[in-house]
Amino acid sequence: MKFIFILLPILTLICTGCEEKVQKKPGESKPALEFSMLYDSSLQDYVKPLTTSFQQSGPALPDGQKILLSLFTAEPLQGMKSVAEGKIKADLWLTSSEVYVNWANNHLENLGARHEQCTSLFRDSITLVAQKELLENSPAAGKLFPLAQSAPAFGIKLSHLVPGVESSGIFSTAQMLLAINGPEALTGEGYKQAESLIELYAPNAEELLASQVLTQNALAISAVAESDFNTFAQKNKLTRLSPPQGNLQMTYQICHSTGDWVTPARKYAATKLVEWFKSQASLKKAQGLGFQELSSEDQTKDAPSLSPSQLQTLDEDWKKFHRQSSLAVVVDRSGSIDPVHLSSAQRALRYLFAKRNEREETSLITITTEPELDFDFTTDAQKLTKVTDELYPLGGSSLYDALRLAYDQFLSENFKTPLNPDARKIVLVISDGGDTNSRMSYESVKHLVKTRSEKSNIKLIVLALPGDKVELEKLKSLTEASAGIFINTSGYEIEKFIDKYAL
Repeated sequence: MKFIFILLPILTLICTGCEEKVQKKPGESKPALEFSMLYDSSLQDYVKPLTTSFQQSGPALPDGQKILLSLFTAEPLQGMKSVAEGKIKADLWLTSSEVYVNWANNHLENLGARHEQCTSLFRDSITLVAQKELLENSPAAGKLFPLAQSAPAFGIKLSHLVPGVESSGIFSTAQMLLAINGPEALTGEGYKQAESLIELYAPNAEELLASQVLTQNALAISAVAESDFNTFAQKNKLTRLSPPQGNLQMTYQICHSTGDWVTPARKYAATKLVEWFKSQASLKKAQGLGFQELSSEDQTKDAPSLSPSQLQTLDEDWKKFHRQSSLAVVVDRSGSIDPVHLSSAQRALRYLFAKRNEREETSLITITTEPELDFDFTTDAQKLTKVTDELYPLGGSSLYDALRLAYDQFLSENFKTPLNPDARKIVLVISDGGDTNSRMSYESVKHLVKTRSEKSNIKLIVLALPGDKVELEKLKSLTEASAGIFINTSGYEIEKFIDKYAL
């Protein structure tokens, strides 16, 4: 009996504690109501400041319950498909054109939900640009269009963005194709013929325009969003062109989801955010990023736009019709390379080799005390992967000699007869920029890269690993001399650059 009297107070204490834990304290507020928005990844500079200020304003429901916003971000085509398939369930969707919303609404699967009640916020347009001075002195001036005729006749280099990686990517592609051969270029065989004239695909407008400014040996024309052109630091060196079909328009919209997860409270919260994006502060922010205020219907009613079916064609046929490339890969495996960075490069190259078209040739050169041609041009992805996977850091660095070897491969007497003689030529370098063993001097290799790039239309792309700042700066200068593309990486993120640049 004594034991029972001792135990009862203990049980009473435990139970009392449990009641206090679940009992709501007087005046205690409800947990915040969460709702979400999906937006195009290239809109981060616009969305993040506005959603931060929205959250800081203390938004709440009429009963005082706080509102908490969650954000999803995706590249436009990826986001569109994720919405249609129900993989992303957000209350709002901010996208660069109604064509994405229309496509998603017409291709719903599984738990995908329609998006309606769209509010237009601001607009953008796609423009063709060329180097101002070169265009003024070109015999092609005044007779540029259609580009299908002038580009081959006058050696004009054409370029557009990769379709899926920016809000304007698919529109940049469409604008260039229209300028090449009109609406016929947006379907089937016309798409393939138009893409055969493209010299460069870039993942963002900054890289595309920078490469264009650096190209001094030939007139180059690219298709970019007006907002990107407006904010480009060297836009004074470029000039806009007026294609006969006009400029494609993009109207940025924010749309409500009709999904069953959108409760009345979440719809209220979403509506408050839409009102925030409609404010003058929001419009001012958009204009600061180069976007344009909405025009009246009369000003834009005749502007060309994309249909959902054209969007689907441009997306689905891209891998089949984009101009293929012959790629010389140069990988730094010298002793100065961090093994973790080399491992990251190996994963990225494994992905690249597997993704390339079965008709696209690739060679592999490694940088050590002497440059080694591990594999001449081949379409055998398995063999390339096997050799790449066996690499490890060793010896000195012969970067400059390796670059010479890569460029030598494209000489007619050395380059094996390619399966696709019209393929673009690309040298892809993954290195920290150090060189300790090359016979070739820096100035000599810089001259070689510049002259060969111009003469043989070879594009140099450098994915720089962390290294000595002076050496990296020299490698960057060498790349820019050839109108190439230089990208600093952390050494841990090479995969995402491979996918965007080494196409």
